[in-house]
Amino acid sequence: IVSPFFPLYLKKILGNYSSVGFIWGLLSIFSLFWAILIGSFIDKTSKRRFISLTMILYLPFSYFLLSIQNFTQFIYFRIYHSFSATSYWLASETYAREHSPKGTAIEAIRLFAVSTPISMIIGSLIGALLINKLGFDIFYAVSFFSFFALLFSFFLPDHKKKLFNGITLHKDFFSKGIKDLWAEKPLVKLTTFAFFFTFCASVFGMILPLFLNQIGANYVQIALISAA
Repeated sequence: IVSPFFPLYLKKILGNYSSVGFIWGLLSIFSLFWAILIGSFIDKTSKRRFISLTMILYLPFSYFLLSIQNFTQFIYFRIYHSFSATSYWLASETYAREHSPKGTAIEAIRLFAVSTPISMIIGSLIGALLINKLGFDIFYAVSFFSFFALLFSFFLPDHKKKLFNGITLHKDFFSKGIKDLWAEKPLVKLTTFAFFFTFCASVFGMILPLFLNQIGANYVQIALISAA
């Protein structure tokens, strides 16, 4: 619902494409640090409860976003956003893997991955129906659906009952993580591929709505093309 219009909102508040690109990229920059730190915690926690926690963090998302008035406030917002988003991405993906039936992990992950583009298609179509009536107030959809996701998360199966279970952070945590990654050459190759693929996808996600807006597309058309 929100994604097709977020770059347009950035442009409206910030006024120039350079600032839009910088703020857009901050999500990934901050997420890089959060992912390194949060990953070790999620390995030893209840993924279900961690997912519930991330949904709580998303509840004030819409209010924060629509209250922003300048570049500096966007930076603070991205710190909060990156922590919430990274926590959810890591927790949900590890949850799907951990709770996959034995011998069907690939199928389970595939179905989990397919759910994302399906929801983006449906969300963009809903956004196309609502944008002219709500304008950028459509961003309240994030907090609205986070609330329902929070309620639904309480009914997810939970193999680990404790939220935190003997978590420690060793002094060599960061260096050990890099060494472990580098020792798995196939994983290094996959990570390299993922880097360039995600790089292209990220740039496209930012540029497409801005380009369409520049050539005269209205909000409904932008949402429909994003859904396509």
